[in-house]
Amino acid sequence: MSKYHEIVRELSERIAHKQYPANSYLPSESELCKEFDASRDTVRKALNLLADRKSILKEKGKGSKVLPVEVVTFPTSGLISFKELAFHSPQTIETDVLEFTMTKDPKE
Repeated sequence: MSKYHEIVRELSERIAHKQYPANSYLPSESELCKEFDASRDTVRKALNLLADRKSILKEKGKGSKVLPVEVVTFPTSGLISFKELAFHSPQTIETDVLEFTMTKDPKE
């Protein structure tokens, strides 16, 4: 396993176990470099992967903010229907039809 994957795995576990709760900030890049004995490029690669996974939001000049889990539970890939998503969602999902009109295909 590559070094940056190890960092991603460890930080993901800490986020999942609320060691870094939602809306808190991860340690700085330099602190993570020291902790994981890794280069700045390796740490940045790990943080970019966490950002791609929507686990964190990188804020220029502030650091890496942990995103709430609810924000990231919506699947962006994979085979899942909206019905399945709604069934497993803790939120009530409703559809309101505001207007319904039938039109005829002009090619017919």
